[in-house]
Amino acid sequence: MKSLRKWILLLSVIGCIGSSASFGAEAVKHGDPNYIPTLIYHARELRDILAADPYRPKYHFVPPEGFWNDVNGMIYWKGRYHLFYLSRTVDPELNARLEKIEGQRPVMETWGHSSSIDLVHWIHHPFALVPTYDGSMPRGIYSGDMMDNMKVPTIIAHVPGQGTSIWEAEDDMLIKWKSHPGNPVITKGNAPEEVNVFDVAGWQENGLYYALVGNVNKTPGYEGDSTSLFSSVDLGKWEYIGPFYRSDRKWTPEYQDAACIDFFPLEDKYMLVTHVHKPKNQSQYYIGSYEPGKRFIPEQHGLFESVGTQVAAPETMLDDQGRRIFMAWNMGGDMAGGTSAAWKSMSTLPRVFSLNEKGTLEQRPIEELKKLRYNHRSGNAATVRPEKDIALSSIGGTCIEIGLTINGGDYASVGVKVFQAADGSEETVVGYDAANKQLFIDFGKSQMGGASMTKYTSNYMRDHDVNQEQLTRQNLPFELVDGEELDLRIFIDQCIVEVFANDRQVLVQNVYPKLRTSTGVSLFSKGGDAEFSRIEAWDMHWSNAF
Repeated sequence: MKSLRKWILLLSVIGCIGSSASFGAEAVKHGDPNYIPTLIYHARELRDILAADPYRPKYHFVPPEGFWNDVNGMIYWKGRYHLFYLSRTVDPELNARLEKIEGQRPVMETWGHSSSIDLVHWIHHPFALVPTYDGSMPRGIYSGDMMDNMKVPTIIAHVPGQGTSIWEAEDDMLIKWKSHPGNPVITKGNAPEEVNVFDVAGWQENGLYYALVGNVNKTPGYEGDSTSLFSSVDLGKWEYIGPFYRSDRKWTPEYQDAACIDFFPLEDKYMLVTHVHKPKNQSQYYIGSYEPGKRFIPEQHGLFESVGTQVAAPETMLDDQGRRIFMAWNMGGDMAGGTSAAWKSMSTLPRVFSLNEKGTLEQRPIEELKKLRYNHRSGNAATVRPEKDIALSSIGGTCIEIGLTINGGDYASVGVKVFQAADGSEETVVGYDAANKQLFIDFGKSQMGGASMTKYTSNYMRDHDVNQEQLTRQNLPFELVDGEELDLRIFIDQCIVEVFANDRQVLVQNVYPKLRTSTGVSLFSKGGDAEFSRIEAWDMHWSNAF
């Protein structure tokens, strides 16, 4: 009951955060002398609750209120990294009108804002974009993008029921934003019928502005995930060019879409990253060539996670070092067995995109994460025999980084078990399946009594004749070339496991062990011996602000 009361308090405080300023103004106006001291008291109590929550990430970005939504804008500006994301606010007048209507929730989407000088330590700012409370934005402001190559930071976003709108920053900390006088600039009424006015991304190129609008294009021959290209000379009047690219059924099924778009150059190619709503929220990418101002021609396709997990709403930015930095919303919350409700949302770690000599994607964790390391430990090289795990007594915990190199053996699969209970009742398995050429995370025993995740959304099941499936393992394609070592960097952070393999593949998985003693780490091998030449770990400093 004590834990339940804490969560009721937490949720009640979170529920009023979005409108606390207006409530505070009302309290001061009416002379309530207890308002500010009471608010401060509850703020301190809330911080204590957050700090005591064993699942709250300590170095993966989370907003102080817990739940958030799509990463919608990232920019490096005047020495700072800025991260914008969908958050929640409440219209107090709408709340009063709707409180008696069953099923109505006066929660509106707004753009949250945090910034950092190093992508590791973040400060939190007031909401950047707040919907008007006059009834014209009942669902708030939805997903969009920070436009690239602009003289002044410029947000382009979708407003449900209105269309594409634009805002321009009025200060260098990106706190104040000015609405474009022509908003909404692209609407259902002024767009062709084949265009679905929805999520949007934009950039400036050769004196023109471009926008990718919508998650699908209904032009015959462009079925599946696609989007629509528009251009403008002044940001106010936009001309439709046509479908931006043609998707291919060898990569994606026709029912998928391309939401939360981001498009950018990557070395001598171009890259498009998108969110997919069906069969499960996830993210994908294309790498290909670009005919400026006309169309994108995909040449490669890949996933940022497999079906069943929820790395969603991808976004990137270019910094002053020329790095293309990626972050995404890690939903991570539908694991059966009960979880800590507020931490079903966090970001992935920032990672840097590049292309290797073969022209395929490389993904590396940012160098700045190394500044969080302390208490370095290392183990001697070891040969792990089949089915004879080696426990690493000096390497354990729930806020650590692990580094492993496997450079020999005839194993069928190899890796490490983390979040491990002494009796084996809980464990999360991270490994390489050599036989099937896959990097995997097995979370079937991540909680006592078993754990799983659903494969399909309810929307997908309504449209397709399938039965819901429960998954206990995430797999992504990964293959070692002859003689190549397997190099793993594994980040453990309270309830999230993020694995980088040879800078080519990344897996992200949320797990919620029930035992606070599930902190063990052990090495395993199956089907043959495995030679571990490097075994090391670091504790990681906390960097999340309350």
